Amino acid sequence: MQSLFTRRPQHEPHEASRNGVEEPGEISDSEAETVEERSRLPAPLIYEIVRRMGEEEMERPITSLWWSGVAAGLSISFSLLAQALLQAHLPDTTWRPLHTCLGYPVGFLIVVLARQQLFTENTITPVLPLAAKFTADNLAKLASYGQSS
Repeated sequence: MQSLFTRRPQHEPHEASRNGVEEPGEISDSEAETVEERSRLPAPLIYEIVRRMGEEEMERPITSLWWSGVAAGLSISFSLLAQALLQAHLPDTTWRPLHTCLGYPVGFLIVVLARQQLFTENTITPVLPLAAKFTADNLAKLASYGQSS
């Protein structure tokens, strides 16, 4: 696997010691190994992280989930707005439809980055706790979670 960082030899000093500012992306071999070790999370660990996130989400009050869903619905409309702005401001050329489509993911990015609850955006988080422990209580939580989003 190719590293995203530029490796520098161990004996070469950091940029910070040369001019007071460290250049991003320049790390030593040992630092690169640490990054590689920590970037490979085993599947069971990822599963447990997502399951716990789902449990935390399902414990939120119903009004909090409802407002988050409303905000996500409004945020997703930025996809349409971004496409309309691109359509209106790009010149009428053969490539305009291609560039106009770049506005489509804007609303989804807003929803994901703001961690809003748009149920269709990420269903694994609330479903995983139910799959891990199928109980009537978890099923009821999932049902109320789905209605609020």
